[in-house]
Amino acid sequence: MHLIRDAHQGDIPNIIEGIKAFVAASSYKIDTVDPLHVENMLLGLINSNDGCVAVLETEEGHFAGCFVGLAHAHLFSGQRMLGELFIYTTPTARGHGGKLRRFAEEWARDCDCKTFGIAYPVSESHLEKVYRRWGFTPCETHWRKELN
Repeated sequence: MHLIRDAHQGDIPNIIEGIKAFVAASSYKIDTVDPLHVENMLLGLINSNDGCVAVLETEEGHFAGCFVGLAHAHLFSGQRMLGELFIYTTPTARGHGGKLRRFAEEWARDCDCKTFGIAYPVSESHLEKVYRRWGFTPCETHWRKELN
């Protein structure tokens, strides 16, 4: 059984390791991981009413994944929305991402969010089926350009 709880400062090293593992295992190689920056971002989100940072743990208390998101007002409508920044499960916890998503949805509802946005790297298109199964629909495509 896996449990989900709000993250605290002591969870940050595990979340950073999860980000590093994600970058190493996926084709998402467009960014490097700056651990100090990630730590500062996570601290800010953990200490903010607009930050959703949750940890998935095994019954033994071992890190098994996380969700990181930010609630904000949508530019057009002004309605609050939750934007996913990172969702991850360790290889041994694959199949439990839905628990993190449900936790985030409940958090978003409690914070008066009307929508929940989630993304995946272009190369990880298999996640489209998962997100559709979770009730998400495509709404926009993001493009990126490196600025030197």
